[in-house]
Amino acid sequence: MDFSHLSESERQHLLSVVEEQQRVQLENFMFNTVSACFKDCVNDFTSHALSGKEGKCLNSCAKRMLNFSNRLSLIIAEKFQDQALYCIFEDIVNY
Repeated sequence: MDFSHLSESERQHLLSVVEEQQRVQLENFMFNTVSACFKDCVNDFTSHALSGKEGKCLNSCAKRMLNFSNRLSLIIAEKFQDQALYCIFEDIVNY
């Protein structure tokens, strides 16, 4: 996208909106990860502490979720880059 037509204050506002959206997405990801892993791993509510098995399960679950999220982000970035390159190529061809 070309943002050259925006003023500096408009660009700063757009940047702050994007940063806020990213913050909210990160918070949602963290909440969903904790909820899913807790549901899958924590079964014993008779103690205030996690058992060794529960702790290992939580660590493993969180790592899997983070790896999945990272891989998904890479795939999306690759698709976005491919699309951007296609648009640039299309502009050159139509020039």
